[in-house]
Amino acid sequence: MFFIVWRGYGPLAFIPLLLPLVAFGAMAESNYSGSAAIIVATITLAIGGAGVILVSRLLKSTGEPNDLYFIPLRYWGLIYIVGGLGLAVWQGYLVSQHGWKN
Repeated sequence: MFFIVWRGYGPLAFIPLLLPLVAFGAMAESNYSGSAAIIVATITLAIGGAGVILVSRLLKSTGEPNDLYFIPLRYWGLIYIVGGLGLAVWQGYLVSQHGWKN
């Protein structure tokens, strides 16, 4: 069984997880290399994290707590930025070692 625990607009933290899937799917359908699609998807995750931070700042003025699994939205944004950029750097390293993979 899976439970979702949130307060306020906490479920907005799920949206950045969908953006990389859309970006990866669009690039895979367009015959780009798999490595390029992964890099774009991870950067899209970081951009989505920045969007979550922006939204959390806008919602902060309401005074209502906005969190998902007891973690505030601004921290979810930071997690997405660090994770997205970290994965992009890792994929860039793999491309530099092994070349572009289809």
